[in-house]
Amino acid sequence: MDEEMDPEDSWSRSVRAGVLMQEAGFAKDAHDDAVDILQGMFPDGTPTIQQRVSLARSRKVGLWEASIRATRNAQEAWERFQNPPEEGLELGLAEYTAMFEKLTMREADENTRALPGDRALNFPTPQEANLTEFERARIRPPSVSQLYERMLLDGIRPSGNCLAILVANTESMEMARKYLYDFDRTGALYRLVSQEMDAQALKKVPIGLISAYIQVMTRQEGKRARKYMIRAIELAEQRLGPNQTQWSNFIWGTILKNLSQHHHGLRIVVYQQLKLSLHVMQKLDGPDGLPLPAFIQFSKTIRKIAKRELEQLSTELESDSPTARDHALWALYDEKSRHRDAMQWDTFDNRPGALGVFRHFRSSALRMNELFDKLALHERESRRLLGTTKVAPLDEMMWRRDPARSEHAYEYMVSLAYLGEFQQMVKLLSWLIMVWGQPDVVHALSELDEPPPYADFMKTLCAFRFLAEPMLEPGVVESLRGTIGAAGLNWTWPDEEAVEAYVHMQEDESLHVLARVLERVRFSWTEDTSRATEVERGSEWRSHV
Repeated sequence: MDEEMDPEDSWSRSVRAGVLMQEAGFAKDAHDDAVDILQGMFPDGTPTIQQRVSLARSRKVGLWEASIRATRNAQEAWERFQNPPEEGLELGLAEYTAMFEKLTMREADENTRALPGDRALNFPTPQEANLTEFERARIRPPSVSQLYERMLLDGIRPSGNCLAILVANTESMEMARKYLYDFDRTGALYRLVSQEMDAQALKKVPIGLISAYIQVMTRQEGKRARKYMIRAIELAEQRLGPNQTQWSNFIWGTILKNLSQHHHGLRIVVYQQLKLSLHVMQKLDGPDGLPLPAFIQFSKTIRKIAKRELEQLSTELESDSPTARDHALWALYDEKSRHRDAMQWDTFDNRPGALGVFRHFRSSALRMNELFDKLALHERESRRLLGTTKVAPLDEMMWRRDPARSEHAYEYMVSLAYLGEFQQMVKLLSWLIMVWGQPDVVHALSELDEPPPYADFMKTLCAFRFLAEPMLEPGVVESLRGTIGAAGLNWTWPDEEAVEAYVHMQEDESLHVLARVLERVRFSWTEDTSRATEVERGSEWRSHV
């Protein structure tokens, strides 16, 4: 098929527009050629990797920079970096920036549906089988530090986007400090973002650089990790203020994501970690509403923290520790626990620190559920304002800004299980049945051979069956199954084999740990019931005697 196609058939719209411009008698300049390279074609007609980028009118891209960017990975970019598209071109900051960007991009997942150029990822290319190790080493791109040394030798200092890329992707504060020092040779910028934090002066610092510095600070571990995390939060508050923007959502989201690392690495205790996460969520939930990615990240962060506490609880249960029932997570899972009222008064008298952990886990769960309700309400209001505007049912479902898509619903569902929110899991599943059970949506799905990925809820149903169903009354589950059938949804209620396959495919041992802990909780209910029955019988016998 490719052999029968003409080269023109693969041109992008931008390239076609350039050709039509030439045919109309208008000559191209260097900027037009650079745009063509980014959009799939060299000036000589050979193809490049089309990039999904948007350029501001003031942004001028050179031929060499464009050729470096229009590649699949760092190795191809390095080859273009060493061979300018035209004679007489000199390396500048823009070319080094493009190369640094390629060196720091993540590798594309092998199962990704994205194509080279669709996203900021490095895509692998087939290796030449007959290349020697020496030749492979020769064409291998340099490391970031090696390229940086070469840039300094060329008399070019980092600034702008180049400086932000270097700072954001370094692992050590020492290198971040060096990059900032090399920018102005005075250290003034470093002192401003790390020590002085003058709010007015910080407004003059590009927000991209602030974001980069916060990224490296929140990734730190060791003795000074806590100090850097607190400083990152303070820097974000000073620079961003109360305003909600795309940058503020990204920066606070970065802090929230890195707050999910082990509390030992952050040098803080669990309740402080939860408290900071709640504080960051307050910043993200601004006047314009909460972004859906922030809600999902919050649920992941709380789940990761709960996972580590779950390991400790499981160990105590296996060793028959007498204080296991005084663990904060046990109180979350056991609806009959004596600690269920601990939000009002201290019942954890036998376990220091458990009260703070329990209260912050409960606060996190309540906050998560409150945010879910806000997202759902905001989406309903948006639909109401659209009125009779015609939108394809599945397109409408795909672009919802609440957790209606399967991948978002799954993350929220599993996080609820780790927090013992089993009734909220029922509410979530009922809500999903309602929004996906709308007649026009059901009809649109019935016309497809198989549902699109965002409408496939098998994983979510398996997670519900594996974790929530054993903790619920049988009638609740039967009611949900009946509601699915009444809505006309073609969801298949997973059987035991499907649930086992799901658990096996997740490769997450904590799911098994959670299931075992919940089993112990249910067993304790049986023990307590038997003990209460024996006490009641003893009382009857004594009264009879």
